[in-house]
Amino acid sequence: MLKKILRGAGALALSGGLIASGAALAAPAQAVVAAPAATPVYIAKPITVTAVKTDGDYYKGGVIRVSSKGCKSNYISIKATNTVAGTYPSFKLTADIYRGKKKIKTINFRENSTGSLVNFCPKSKSARYGAFQIKNVRVSGWYYVKDTNGNYVFDANDNAVKKSFSYGVSAKSKTFHYKGAVDGSLYGKKQAGSSKRTFTAKLSIFSDKYQKWVKYNPSGAKLQVKSGGKWKSIKSLKFKKGKAVYSLRASSKKTYRLYVPAKSYALGGATSGFKL
Repeated sequence: MLKKILRGAGALALSGGLIASGAALAAPAQAVVAAPAATPVYIAKPITVTAVKTDGDYYKGGVIRVSSKGCKSNYISIKATNTVAGTYPSFKLTADIYRGKKKIKTINFRENSTGSLVNFCPKSKSARYGAFQIKNVRVSGWYYVKDTNGNYVFDANDNAVKKSFSYGVSAKSKTFHYKGAVDGSLYGKKQAGSSKRTFTAKLSIFSDKYQKWVKYNPSGAKLQVKSGGKWKSIKSLKFKKGKAVYSLRASSKKTYRLYVPAKSYALGGATSGFKL
């Protein structure tokens, strides 16, 4: 009975000795959890276009006056911004000039440029005077891809990954007009000893077809007289070969002028008033 007790005490002492000696006990194995890999971020439309403007935006009524031989320059600007900050894409813009529903010219902007000076030539048949609009804007280019941590993505050969893009946008310009300048004069003569007054009007327009001043025969041009501080139309004049003549009788001196209405292809206006 004593032997058994001693054997048991020895076992207890042995166990205590191992713990006291500082021998390490093996910890149970634990799985290592890897950090989630950052994924590439692809942006379908890295450039946002919000506005299209032309020189016509800075003229009254959006009218661009043509009064000199040759082509007329028109500055086209497109407001474009990065959709995502830090993307810094390389891009190119293209847009089309339409006359009504007909496309007459494509504008190719320089790389990374949002403005272009366009030589517009109304003498070409498709670009004659009238109403125009810039639309059908397209954006194309590329950018370096980044991951969700904001770091550039590299391929197996350690080259930075590029992503190309190309898409159209709905932004378009306001309607603007190219119109020919009109030059005119009004002369008057009173017949001696009579109340009769004869007026001679002459008009010319800068032609889109010939790119020079030609005689102008508009409808709706009127001889006007100033009455009560306002201009009152007396007679619609009929022009032939750029000239119209009209006579009337008046008992006293009055102030007269020639009024010419604007057309889709021509500027309008009035001559200075003079007394007769």
